[in-house]
Amino acid sequence: MESKRTDLQYLEKLLGENLPESIYNLPEETLADVVKLVKRALEIANQGVDKAFEMTSVTIKFIPNFIIFSLIHSYIEPAIAARLTKVLTHRQVLDIASGLKKDYIGETLVYMEEQLASELLQKMKVTKAKEAVEVAYQFKPLKVLDILARLGDDLLLALCKDLDKQSLASLTTKSKERLDSKERLLRLLQYN
Repeated sequence: MESKRTDLQYLEKLLGENLPESIYNLPEETLADVVKLVKRALEIANQGVDKAFEMTSVTIKFIPNFIIFSLIHSYIEPAIAARLTKVLTHRQVLDIASGLKKDYIGETLVYMEEQLASELLQKMKVTKAKEAVEVAYQFKPLKVLDILARLGDDLLLALCKDLDKQSLASLTTKSKERLDSKERLLRLLQYN
């Protein structure tokens, strides 16, 4: 049963939202096969792409930030920017994020790995991080719960104090981790 929960969690995080109901009802062995298939498909689709991202990260070091900001907004979709964050140093990600608009950062957050997204939020100025979380929440609220689960209570409250509590309370998910994150956030918002 633990492997089924792990497989469901993998697919939920990959998608950033709830899965179709039929996926939750799959037998454990079938679900494991689906996850293997998805992982292999992603591996095939990403062959060679990682090297291109690594090359881009090396090139970025030689371009002034004001040019990077313009190029990113004009030519790089948030999903691609999120992939780039995997090969950039944390310092590069933070430097670049400091010059981007909150909407762009918010859209990018939902495509990033949760750990890196939470680290970015921790290092950003609170006002900008709060605005980015609000934007991200509009796109993929369940993915935002995955990211917020990694934050301490004080920062979590600072970033989420203006989120719509009714919207948050009405989120449904079968993921225990997301339910725990939602309940923790609602508790914090209720008492502050």
